[in-house]
Amino acid sequence: MVLIYPCKMPVEEAMLRIDGFDGDGVADKLNHGKPDRASSVYFAERYKQWNEEFETLLPQTSFGENLLVENMEEEKIFIGDIFRLGGAVIQVTKGRVPYNTIYKCTGINNLMKHIIQTGYTVYLCRVAYRGTGKKRFQNTKT
Repeated sequence: MVLIYPCKMPVEEAMLRIDGFDGDGVADKLNHGKPDRASSVYFAERYKQWNEEFETLLPQTSFGENLLVENMEEEKIFIGDIFRLGGAVIQVTKGRVPYNTIYKCTGINNLMKHIIQTGYTVYLCRVAYRGTGKKRFQNTKT
């Protein structure tokens, strides 16, 4: 797992609280930064897929995620699933399509349409227990 935060850059560790990661500003307070949307998760495998399909190299955080995870694709994750992330515990609350300004970040015109067609999603999570997450640790489904 890679923790991504302030300015959406990878960090060694970060404190995760009920309303999100310390220092991770929220621009869209209507849709983010609420208790049931404290963190967002995206999948490293999807970056590989999109990079191959669109012959590009997308930077991490292209999908607005706070957590980039491996081996936790959509078919393995369900609403209500709970994960321990170092000292913090999160619960998946909903899936969502990446933000509609993804073109500005990636420069790929039809990426959003393709994401919607595939059903691949970003997951939003609430924080069940606050704690510090580290850049590399085993995320454990509870």
